[in-house]
Amino acid sequence: KPTLSSVVITSNNSNNNKLAGPTQVITVSITSSEAISAPTATIVSQPATVTTLSSTSYTITYTVLSGTASGTATFTIDFSDLAGNAGNQVTAVTGGGSLTVGKLLLLLILFHTLNCV
Repeated sequence: KPTLSSVVITSNNSNNNKLAGPTQVITVSITSSEAISAPTATIVSQPATVTTLSSTSYTITYTVLSGTASGTATFTIDFSDLAGNAGNQVTAVTGGGSLTVGKLLLLLILFHTLNCV
């Protein structure tokens, strides 16, 4: 049965990659214990884009929309090995940590940027 040995969540927020606001991209990077077929995934309950880096390494991305609910970014990853053996659905990062989605985040970043210029 395949497992995900590494699951990390970040965003492209240049001020804090553990926060994401509208138009920012959330990325979940995964590494599997063996070769797997491309996983299916959701981020904040929305279908996510899966990019294959290798047979054991993938990135899963979602661009935050203005209507995305604020709070901890949730995700699901479903996967199976090349023989069709399903791994257990993954919903948490390895090693702890989380990412927060916030509607007001973009306004706070703009305010901070404008006041620092």
